[in-house]
Amino acid sequence: MRKIRLVLIVTLTIAYLMLAIKFFTLYNADVLFERADDLLSEGEIALSLERMNRAVEKNPNEPIYYRGRAKAYLSATVNQDMETEAVLKKLALADLEKAYSLNPKNLATLRNSVPLYYFLTVDDLSRPGNPQNVDTEFLPYTIDYYRRVESIAGNDVGIYVLLAKYRNKLGLEQDTLNALERIRELRPDLLDWHDSLRDINVGL
Repeated sequence: MRKIRLVLIVTLTIAYLMLAIKFFTLYNADVLFERADDLLSEGEIALSLERMNRAVEKNPNEPIYYRGRAKAYLSATVNQDMETEAVLKKLALADLEKAYSLNPKNLATLRNSVPLYYFLTVDDLSRPGNPQNVDTEFLPYTIDYYRRVESIAGNDVGIYVLLAKYRNKLGLEQDTLNALERIRELRPDLLDWHDSLRDINVGL
């Protein structure tokens, strides 16, 4: 009986320690990511990426970390030569696709990646986004992602507002019209007053 109790106690102790280590690791990953996000806001891109890399290493199953790192990669493209910019964009794209694959049905994850795919497709982030400032190498990935989001979004009018806004900026007229049509079906009043829709230069 004593041996059984001893084995049980040891087993429970090991399980508790493993759980505690796991909790600490996940907590530490969150702390690293929050600091990385602050550093990115402060313009410290290299330091931000270093901490985001560590956060991903500690918890490789959190889509927010990949999306945050993609944002950092895209921020780092400003004032880079074309070759470096292309490498950074490919890293950002890989992270965005990883974030999607980890939780492909989560509307918050889908919604928050919509602007990042737009920035991925802007040719020069130091200039205003418009159909003349588009990186054609990455445009097909953004078109594909936006259509995937559209197929999942269902009745989420907020996502359609974002899709209409960014598709319009990229000069995707028919896709913009499709998003506007869906908004008209869900919340037609938004077409009259929503700030993101006022500047759209195509009509229903």
